[in-house]
Amino acid sequence: MLSTNRICREIKETWDGRRSEYVCEIIKLQSDQAILKYVLEQDYRVDQLELHRGWYTVAFFWTERPVVLYVWFQSIDQCRGYYFNIADQISIRNDKIRWRDLYLDMLVYPDGTYRFLDQEEIPATIPHEIQDYIDHSVQWLTINYQRIISECELQMKS
Repeated sequence: MLSTNRICREIKETWDGRRSEYVCEIIKLQSDQAILKYVLEQDYRVDQLELHRGWYTVAFFWTERPVVLYVWFQSIDQCRGYYFNIADQISIRNDKIRWRDLYLDMLVYPDGTYRFLDQEEIPATIPHEIQDYIDHSVQWLTINYQRIISECELQMKS
């Protein structure tokens, strides 16, 4: 995957107002899709998957899809997992990618098994229309995740 050495900010917000920012390298930037690279600055544990400082994420953003995808790598040829975030309000600009995390996530392991995570994080007070959006997005993702992973793998090779 080509390196552009151009930098932008990923801004992740939640319905309840939490906000995280990450400085990322731009791999691809179009009006409807962005691909960013982020090097992990600390260790993380997601379900049974341990991610370590120095590993990296290739993040895919689409304005017309209800998800953001993080692909985690230990090295250039060693993918450790695919992490879909149910999302809305995805905005792609030259200097920042902004999106709203709607709590529910799908982790796909390299062997193809998957789990939905963080259902318990969805606030009881979330509006009905947002819960409906989450439910429809889960149905959409369950049908489409393998195709999306294949598309992203092709883009990472080019």
